[in-house]
Amino acid sequence: MLPLRQETDWNYKRASYGRLSTRHLGVEAGLGTLGLEVNILTPEFGPRVYLTGILTELELEPDRALTEQVCIGESCSRCLHSCPADAVLHFGIDKRACATEAQEFGFSTILQFFERFIDAAREQKMQMARSRDLFGFWQGLLRVVGSFGDCPRCLAVCPVGNDYHAHLLDAQREIPEKTPEKVALGKAFKERRAKGEGIAGLDAWNVRWVGPDGYRGIVARQLQAFMQAQKRRSETGAEPISGGSE
Repeated sequence: MLPLRQETDWNYKRASYGRLSTRHLGVEAGLGTLGLEVNILTPEFGPRVYLTGILTELELEPDRALTEQVCIGESCSRCLHSCPADAVLHFGIDKRACATEAQEFGFSTILQFFERFIDAAREQKMQMARSRDLFGFWQGLLRVVGSFGDCPRCLAVCPVGNDYHAHLLDAQREIPEKTPEKVALGKAFKERRAKGEGIAGLDAWNVRWVGPDGYRGIVARQLQAFMQAQKRRSETGAEPISGGSE
C-alpha cells in the first residue's frame, strides 16, 4: 500500500485557523502573554495549556491583561533552539515552516482514508486496519499528535511554568536540535532588542500581546513561590503539588 501524502502544502492549511484567536483572548483575559514563538505563556503552566471560551450573558468583572512579559525572551531562546523546522522568529512564527512539522495529517486526509476504507474489498480493509496510517490517525485523535497542529518541541522545552520544574526539567534539560547557528541567531535577536532596532514582532501592535513592560522576572518569582509552597507541604507531610499553583 502507498503511504498517504503529508498535508504540508500551504494551500491545505487555510482551514486550520479559526476566526477567533483564543491566544489573543487569553492575553486580554489576563492569563498570560505571547512568547518568542507566539504561543501564549502562563506563569503557572508556560505554553502547555489549551484554551477555550464560554459565551455568556452574565455581567462579570473582567480581569486585567498582564503588562509584564511572561516569556524570558531572547536570553532563553530554548524554543528557537529546539524547533525542527527553524520556524521561530523574533516574537513571530513562520507558519508555513511550522506546519510541515506540526501537522502531518489534516482532516481531509483522514476523511479520504475512511472513504476508501468503506469502498475497499475485505482483504484491503484488513490491510488498511493494520496500517501505520490508521494508527497515526488514532494516536492523533486521542493524543493530539500528528492529526492536529501541535508539534511538542517548543512546548516541552519552555522553562516557564511550575509544571516544567515539577515534571520536565530533567527530561528536557538537553536540546538535541540545538546548533551553533541557532544559538547565534538567539544572540542576534537579543542584541537587536538591546539596541532598540525595529522588530516586527515587537511593533506598536504586537508588543501589546508580548507584554509592553518587558521581562521583569515573573518566572523566577513564580518558581520561588512554587518551591516555597512545596517546602511547606513537605514539612507538614502533605503530598507535593504536581504543578500549577497552591
